[in-house]
Amino acid sequence: MNLAHICMIQCSSTAICERGFSIQNIIKTKNRSSMKTKTLDSLMRILIEGPNGFGDVDFENAINLWKVEAETSRHIYGPTMRYV
Repeated sequence: MNLAHICMIQCSSTAICERGFSIQNIIKTKNRSSMKTKTLDSLMRILIEGPNGFGDVDFENAINLWKVEAETSRHIYGPTMRYV
């Protein structure tokens, strides 16, 4: 019975895993080798599940969200700098 349960949940293909490694290798190049795991995970999720092209992205909203985040972080546009 245990063997039957294992056979039912075992993946029959490694395509999903191989796709993940392929996307990881596209993102994490030699110049980006010190990237943190959280950043790599976020970029992989965007590539896999994100919008299909730039037409789907609301850049104005993204910039406004970045500015709000920057006010409470150590970005160059943080509390010590003013927006131009």
